[in-house]
Amino acid sequence: MDDIATHLRISKKTLYLHFENKAAIVHAYGERHFANEIRQVEEITRDAADPIHAVLLVAEASGKSLRELPAHLVYDIQKYYPKTWELFHAYKNEYALGVIRENIRAGQAAGLYRHDLDPELAAYMRLSQIDASLNILFFPPERFEHAKVQVEQLMLFLHGIVSLKGKRLLYQYLQFPEDA
Repeated sequence: MDDIATHLRISKKTLYLHFENKAAIVHAYGERHFANEIRQVEEITRDAADPIHAVLLVAEASGKSLRELPAHLVYDIQKYYPKTWELFHAYKNEYALGVIRENIRAGQAAGLYRHDLDPELAAYMRLSQIDASLNILFFPPERFEHAKVQVEQLMLFLHGIVSLKGKRLLYQYLQFPEDA
């Protein structure tokens, strides 16, 4: 609390008027962060040209926020702030899962994703990729840049779900030649 008060240039007494302890500060930040994430994802999804475009734009926005966070933050929240960790799980398992599932369904309807794909299973698989990428035991930050892990996993996922029509569009967005 001393460091936080010093950084904010306020007294600890003022800080304690608003927050009971450090866990309350972390939780308030988590609530604000996920509310902003939801707002941003909804704006991107609404304004995107198609489901593939939406995925790429959300990934770009998420990558920016991930680069700003220390690699060990997710691990620390999981270990020391269980109430805030529950927020993360609710966001991921309720909101993010639904967004991914709906994106897959919209992509199938547009002919951009494989028609034989099970949207529910594919959405859970994508969430498991995200979980793995946040695990510092799987991807130690001293060996792997977190944002790069996310991008590689997303590209593997997208290449696995796109139809031929979707692959062409994905390559246009990524500015790859079609024979790459």
